Amino acid sequence: GPTSEEAITVIGVVERDLAEAKWLHAHTHPAVLSAADTNIEQAWHSLANKRYQHAIETAYTAGKLLEALPRNH
Repeated sequence: GPTSEEAITVIGVVERDLAEAKWLHAHTHPAVLSAADTNIEQAWHSLANKRYQHAIETAYTAGKLLEALPRNH
């Protein structure tokens, strides 16, 4: 199965994307950002509980939410 390092990497990448999305879409898509934020929190919680596969899947879910947002660049 996946390692903690793999889970940390995936969560970190999606968390960076979330930070950018918050900057670009805070006033236009708050529900999507909130849902993605919740998924990232759950991913970190899963990581803390050594549920690495779940952490990665939850982070990917957050990433999919962010992919649906319009790109401004």
